[in-house]
Amino acid sequence: MALKLFMNVLYTIGIFVCCAVVYWAFPKQEYMWAMAAIFIAGLFVILKIKLLKELRQKKK
Repeated sequence: MALKLFMNVLYTIGIFVCCAVVYWAFPKQEYMWAMAAIFIAGLFVILKIKLLKELRQKKK
């Protein structure tokens, strides 16, 4: 259970960092960085949703 909590925290930090990269990249017109950060943030969101579904199923 502690590992799942740690993974959830890492996913949240990863999403936050990706949002910060997008916020930095657009004004500087670094669109490749922005696209990569959006893609990685999407992966983190998908993984986080899977983790939360797994935790909810295990809880029942």
